[in-house]
Amino acid sequence: MRNCSWFILLLLLQACQSSNEQSSASDVATDSTMQIADSTVSTDLIWHFESEFEPEFKDTLKLWVNTVKEACFETLGDYPFTMNIFFHKSDSRQKEGVTFGHTDRAPSTRGLHLYVIDQSSYESLISDWIAPHEMSHLAIRPVGRNNKWFAEGFATYLSRRIMIRLGYYSEAEFEEMYATKIAATKPFYEVDYSFSDRSAELFEEYRYSTVYWAGAGFFYWADKELQKNSNMRFEELLQEYQIVGRNQDTNFAQLIKSWDEIAGYKLFDQLMVEYRNGSSREIMNRF
Repeated sequence: MRNCSWFILLLLLQACQSSNEQSSASDVATDSTMQIADSTVSTDLIWHFESEFEPEFKDTLKLWVNTVKEACFETLGDYPFTMNIFFHKSDSRQKEGVTFGHTDRAPSTRGLHLYVIDQSSYESLISDWIAPHEMSHLAIRPVGRNNKWFAEGFATYLSRRIMIRLGYYSEAEFEEMYATKIAATKPFYEVDYSFSDRSAELFEEYRYSTVYWAGAGFFYWADKELQKNSNMRFEELLQEYQIVGRNQDTNFAQLIKSWDEIAGYKLFDQLMVEYRNGSSREIMNRF
Protein backbone atom coordinates (compact mmCIF):
# COMPACT_ATOMS: atom_id res chain seq x y z
CA MET A 1 0.00 0.00 0.00
CA ARG A 2 2.86 2.35 0.90
CA ASN A 3 4.61 1.53 -2.43
CA CYS A 4 1.40 2.26 -4.29
CA SER A 5 1.15 5.71 -2.62
CA TRP A 6 4.71 6.57 -3.57
CA PHE A 7 4.02 5.48 -7.14
CA ILE A 8 0.94 7.72 -7.36
CA LEU A 9 2.90 10.66 -5.89
CA LEU A 10 5.67 10.15 -8.44
CA LEU A 11 3.14 10.23 -11.30
CA LEU A 12 1.65 13.48 -9.98
CA LEU A 13 5.08 15.15 -9.77
CA GLN A 14 5.92 14.11 -13.34
CA ALA A 15 2.57 15.44 -14.53
CA CYS A 16 3.25 18.82 -12.87
CA GLN A 17 6.72 19.00 -14.39
CA SER A 18 5.35 18.15 -17.82
CA SER A 19 2.66 20.84 -17.45
CA ASN A 20 5.29 23.46 -16.49
CA GLU A 21 7.45 22.54 -19.48
CA GLN A 22 4.47 22.82 -21.83
CA SER A 23 3.60 26.23 -20.36
CA SER A 24 7.19 27.42 -20.85
CA ALA A 25 7.25 26.12 -24.42
CA SER A 26 3.95 27.90 -25.07
CA ASP A 27 5.45 31.19 -23.80
CA VAL A 28 8.41 30.82 -26.15
CA ALA A 29 6.11 30.05 -29.07
CA THR A 30 4.02 33.13 -28.27
CA ASP A 31 7.12 35.36 -28.22
CA SER A 32 8.26 33.85 -31.49
CA THR A 33 4.86 34.39 -33.06
CA MET A 34 4.87 38.02 -31.90
CA GLN A 35 8.27 38.57 -33.50
CA ILE A 36 7.12 37.02 -36.76
CA ALA A 37 3.94 39.10 -36.77
CA ASP A 38 6.05 42.18 -36.10
CA SER A 39 8.35 41.56 -39.06
CA THR A 40 6.12 39.99 -41.72
CA VAL A 41 2.59 41.32 -41.91
CA SER A 42 1.70 40.99 -45.58
CA THR A 43 2.97 39.09 -48.58
CA ASP A 44 4.62 42.12 -50.20
CA LEU A 45 5.88 44.16 -47.24
CA ILE A 46 8.32 43.03 -44.55
CA TRP A 47 8.61 45.30 -41.52
CA HIS A 48 11.89 46.08 -39.77
CA PHE A 49 11.90 48.34 -36.72
CA GLU A 50 15.48 49.53 -36.35
CA SER A 51 14.62 51.67 -33.31
CA GLU A 52 12.41 51.21 -30.27
CA PHE A 53 8.82 52.30 -30.89
CA GLU A 54 5.65 51.86 -28.85
CA PRO A 55 3.28 49.17 -30.20
CA GLU A 56 0.58 51.73 -31.03
CA PHE A 57 2.99 53.85 -33.03
CA LYS A 58 4.22 50.76 -34.88
CA ASP A 59 0.65 50.21 -36.00
CA THR A 60 0.49 53.83 -37.19
CA LEU A 61 3.70 53.37 -39.18
CA LYS A 62 2.40 50.18 -40.78
CA LEU A 63 -0.92 51.80 -41.70
CA TRP A 64 0.92 54.76 -43.24
CA VAL A 65 3.22 52.70 -45.46
CA ASN A 66 0.49 50.24 -46.43
CA THR A 67 -1.67 53.17 -47.55
CA VAL A 68 1.20 54.65 -49.57
CA LYS A 69 1.90 51.24 -51.11
CA GLU A 70 -1.71 50.81 -52.23
CA ALA A 71 -1.72 54.26 -53.86
CA CYS A 72 1.68 53.55 -55.42
CA PHE A 73 0.55 50.24 -56.91
CA GLU A 74 -2.68 51.77 -58.20
CA THR A 75 -0.57 54.41 -59.94
CA LEU A 76 2.49 52.47 -61.13
CA GLY A 77 1.35 48.85 -61.07
CA ASP A 78 2.09 46.04 -58.61
CA TYR A 79 5.81 45.56 -58.08
CA PRO A 80 6.88 41.99 -58.89
CA PHE A 81 8.93 41.62 -55.70
CA THR A 82 8.74 41.96 -51.92
CA MET A 83 9.67 45.26 -50.29
CA ASN A 84 11.46 45.55 -46.95
CA ILE A 85 10.45 48.58 -44.90
CA PHE A 86 13.02 49.79 -42.35
CA PHE A 87 11.85 52.31 -39.76
CA HIS A 88 14.40 54.50 -37.95
CA LYS A 89 13.80 56.99 -35.17
CA SER A 90 14.96 60.42 -36.29
CA ASP A 91 16.92 62.69 -33.97
CA SER A 92 15.90 65.77 -35.94
CA ARG A 93 14.49 68.76 -34.05
CA GLN A 94 11.54 68.70 -36.40
CA LYS A 95 8.34 68.40 -34.34
CA GLU A 96 6.80 65.46 -36.23
CA GLY A 97 6.64 63.64 -39.53
CA VAL A 98 9.21 62.13 -41.90
CA THR A 99 12.69 63.64 -41.97
CA PHE A 100 14.57 61.47 -44.48
CA GLY A 101 14.34 58.38 -46.64
CA HIS A 102 16.38 56.29 -49.06
CA THR A 103 16.07 53.07 -51.00
CA ASP A 104 17.93 49.78 -50.51
CA ARG A 105 18.66 47.98 -53.78
CA ALA A 106 20.32 44.80 -52.44
CA PRO A 107 18.23 41.78 -53.54
CA SER A 108 17.86 40.40 -50.02
CA THR A 109 16.89 43.73 -48.41
CA ARG A 110 15.35 45.66 -51.31
CA GLY A 111 13.02 48.34 -50.02
CA LEU A 112 12.86 51.64 -48.13
CA HIS A 113 14.56 53.18 -45.11
CA LEU A 114 12.33 55.79 -43.50
CA TYR A 115 13.39 58.14 -40.69
CA VAL A 116 10.52 59.44 -38.59
CA ILE A 117 9.90 61.54 -35.49
CA ASP A 118 8.65 59.23 -32.74
CA GLN A 119 4.92 59.46 -32.00
CA SER A 120 4.19 61.52 -35.11
CA SER A 121 0.55 61.77 -36.11
CA TYR A 122 -0.74 59.69 -38.99
CA GLU A 123 -1.68 62.89 -40.83
CA SER A 124 1.88 64.24 -40.66
CA LEU A 125 3.17 60.97 -42.13
CA ILE A 126 0.63 60.38 -44.89
CA SER A 127 0.76 63.99 -46.13
CA ASP A 128 4.55 63.84 -46.66
CA TRP A 129 6.09 63.19 -50.10
CA ILE A 130 9.19 61.24 -48.99
CA ALA A 131 7.68 57.73 -48.81
CA PRO A 132 5.94 58.06 -52.22
CA HIS A 133 9.17 59.43 -53.67
CA GLU A 134 11.37 56.60 -52.39
CA MET A 135 8.81 53.92 -53.29
CA SER A 136 8.62 55.34 -56.83
CA HIS A 137 12.35 54.77 -57.25
CA LEU A 138 11.80 51.02 -57.01
CA ALA A 139 9.51 50.96 -60.06
CA ILE A 140 12.66 50.79 -62.20
CA ARG A 141 16.16 49.43 -61.78
CA PRO A 142 19.09 51.78 -61.05
CA VAL A 143 19.88 53.88 -64.11
CA GLY A 144 23.50 54.82 -63.38
CA ARG A 145 25.24 57.84 -61.87
CA ASN A 146 25.24 59.75 -65.17
CA ASN A 147 21.45 59.58 -65.23
CA LYS A 148 20.83 60.72 -61.68
CA TRP A 149 18.71 63.64 -62.93
CA PHE A 150 16.52 61.05 -64.69
CA ALA A 151 16.07 58.89 -61.58
CA GLU A 152 15.27 61.82 -59.31
CA GLY A 153 13.00 63.48 -61.85
CA PHE A 154 11.16 60.16 -62.24
CA ALA A 155 10.55 59.84 -58.49
CA THR A 156 9.68 63.53 -58.09
CA TYR A 157 7.09 63.44 -60.86
CA LEU A 158 5.53 60.15 -59.78
CA SER A 159 5.49 60.87 -56.06
CA ARG A 160 3.07 63.71 -56.76
CA ARG A 161 0.99 61.49 -59.04
CA ILE A 162 0.75 59.03 -56.13
CA MET A 163 -0.30 61.88 -53.85
CA ILE A 164 -3.18 62.62 -56.22
CA ARG A 165 -4.35 59.06 -55.47
CA LEU A 166 -3.96 59.80 -51.77
CA GLY A 167 -6.23 62.81 -52.15
CA TYR A 168 -3.66 65.56 -51.54
CA TYR A 169 -3.81 67.11 -55.01
CA SER A 170 -6.40 67.40 -57.74
CA GLU A 171 -5.28 67.23 -61.37
CA ALA A 172 -5.72 71.00 -61.61
CA GLU A 173 -3.64 71.58 -58.48
CA PHE A 174 -0.96 69.26 -59.83
CA GLU A 175 -0.76 71.26 -63.07
CA GLU A 176 -0.58 74.52 -61.13
CA MET A 177 2.12 73.19 -58.82
CA TYR A 178 4.18 71.87 -61.71
CA ALA A 179 3.96 75.18 -63.59
CA THR A 180 5.22 76.98 -60.49
CA LYS A 181 8.09 74.54 -59.91
CA ILE A 182 9.26 74.47 -63.52
CA ALA A 183 9.19 78.28 -63.70
CA ALA A 184 11.50 78.39 -60.68
CA THR A 185 14.00 76.00 -62.28
CA LYS A 186 14.22 77.64 -65.72
CA PRO A 187 16.74 80.37 -64.79
CA PHE A 188 19.25 77.71 -63.71
CA TYR A 189 19.14 76.06 -67.14
CA GLU A 190 19.71 79.16 -69.26
CA VAL A 191 22.79 77.66 -70.93
CA ASP A 192 23.45 76.36 -74.44
CA TYR A 193 24.98 73.01 -73.50
CA SER A 194 23.07 69.88 -72.59
CA PHE A 195 20.48 69.43 -69.87
CA SER A 196 22.37 66.38 -68.65
CA ASP A 197 25.66 68.25 -68.24
CA ARG A 198 23.98 71.26 -66.62
CA SER A 199 22.19 68.99 -64.15
CA ALA A 200 25.51 67.41 -63.16
CA GLU A 201 26.86 70.90 -62.42
CA LEU A 202 23.83 71.81 -60.33
CA PHE A 203 24.16 68.61 -58.31
CA GLU A 204 27.73 69.64 -57.49
CA GLU A 205 26.34 72.99 -56.30
CA TYR A 206 23.86 71.13 -54.03
CA ARG A 207 20.85 72.47 -55.91
CA TYR A 208 19.06 69.17 -55.57
CA SER A 209 15.48 70.42 -55.64
CA THR A 210 16.20 72.39 -58.82
CA VAL A 211 17.43 69.29 -60.63
CA TYR A 212 14.65 67.10 -59.22
CA TRP A 213 11.91 69.35 -60.57
CA ALA A 214 13.64 70.10 -63.85
CA GLY A 215 14.18 66.35 -64.32
CA ALA A 216 10.49 65.79 -63.61
CA GLY A 217 9.86 67.81 -66.76
CA PHE A 218 11.12 64.86 -68.85
CA PHE A 219 8.24 62.74 -67.56
CA TYR A 220 5.70 65.55 -67.59
CA TRP A 221 6.45 66.08 -71.28
CA ALA A 222 6.47 62.35 -72.02
CA ASP A 223 3.07 61.98 -70.37
CA LYS A 224 1.60 64.70 -72.59
CA GLU A 225 3.12 63.11 -75.70
CA LEU A 226 1.81 59.66 -74.77
CA GLN A 227 -1.70 61.02 -74.32
CA LYS A 228 -1.53 62.73 -77.70
CA ASN A 229 0.13 59.99 -79.76
CA SER A 230 -0.60 56.68 -77.99
CA ASN A 231 -3.82 57.42 -76.10
CA MET A 232 -2.24 56.39 -72.78
CA ARG A 233 -0.87 57.97 -69.64
CA PHE A 234 2.71 57.44 -68.47
CA GLU A 235 1.23 55.73 -65.41
CA GLU A 236 -0.50 53.19 -67.66
CA LEU A 237 2.77 52.52 -69.45
CA LEU A 238 4.46 51.85 -66.10
CA GLN A 239 1.69 49.52 -65.01
CA GLU A 240 2.34 47.39 -68.07
CA TYR A 241 6.09 47.70 -67.60
CA GLN A 242 5.90 46.08 -64.14
CA ILE A 243 4.57 42.97 -65.90
CA VAL A 244 6.62 42.80 -69.09
CA GLY A 245 9.93 44.49 -68.31
CA ARG A 246 10.70 45.30 -64.67
CA ASN A 247 12.33 41.98 -63.83
CA GLN A 248 13.78 41.42 -67.30
CA ASP A 249 15.65 44.66 -68.02
CA THR A 250 19.13 44.88 -66.58
CA ASN A 251 20.34 48.28 -67.79
CA PHE A 252 19.18 51.75 -68.77
CA ALA A 253 19.21 51.11 -72.53
CA GLN A 254 16.87 48.14 -72.08
CA LEU A 255 14.56 50.25 -69.92
CA ILE A 256 14.23 52.92 -72.63
CA LYS A 257 13.70 50.26 -75.30
CA SER A 258 10.96 48.58 -73.25
CA TRP A 259 9.16 51.87 -72.68
CA ASP A 260 9.27 52.67 -76.41
CA GLU A 261 7.90 49.23 -77.27
CA ILE A 262 4.95 49.79 -74.93
CA ALA A 263 4.43 53.32 -76.29
CA GLY A 264 4.54 52.04 -79.87
CA TYR A 265 7.15 54.52 -81.08
CA LYS A 266 10.60 55.87 -80.08
CA LEU A 267 9.43 58.59 -77.72
CA PHE A 268 11.85 57.97 -74.86
CA ASP A 269 14.83 57.24 -77.07
CA GLN A 270 14.36 60.57 -78.85
CA LEU A 271 13.85 62.46 -75.58
CA MET A 272 17.09 61.02 -74.19
CA VAL A 273 18.97 62.21 -77.29
CA GLU A 274 17.59 65.70 -76.75
CA TYR A 275 18.34 65.78 -73.01
CA ARG A 276 21.88 64.47 -73.51
CA ASN A 277 22.85 66.48 -76.57
CA GLY A 278 20.45 69.34 -77.17
CA SER A 279 20.43 72.83 -75.72
CA SER A 280 19.36 72.94 -72.10
CA ARG A 281 17.81 76.35 -72.70
CA GLU A 282 15.66 75.08 -75.58
CA ILE A 283 14.46 72.05 -73.62
CA MET A 284 13.30 74.13 -70.69
CA ASN A 285 11.64 76.72 -72.94
CA ARG A 286 9.17 74.11 -74.20
CA PHE A 287 7.34 74.29 -70.87
